Amino acid sequence: MAITVNDLTVSGNRFALNAYSTDLSGGEELKAAPSTTGQALYIDRISIVFATASTITVTIGEGETGDGVTTVLIGPVPFSIVGTQAVFEFKAPLKLTDNTSLSCDSSGAGAANIVAEGFTQ
Repeated sequence: MAITVNDLTVSGNRFALNAYSTDLSGGEELKAAPSTTGQALYIDRISIVFATASTITVTIGEGETGDGVTTVLIGPVPFSIVGTQAVFEFKAPLKLTDNTSLSCDSSGAGAANIVAEGFTQ
């Protein structure tokens, strides 16, 4: 229900972020929507590390509706063992809908770390 997102320093229109939450449920914004009309986020890589001793699923998506993602992009990805990691690398970047945020959600209370890399165009 609360996430800490740290933007990492990168050059140009690229972004990298490191996000950690002790309770990923309830829908969280990872990267805000571009402020320029007609621009979109493009995702090169997403890594999810599960850090809780319970079984949950994690969903990556675009936008937030209520306590969840508006449109599912990845998942739900099942996790049940602490330290389990899922990495998604795209040879062609994954384009989000113009002016839409990158978001995440989980099926229950559970800690996770998410790293995302990409660019805005």
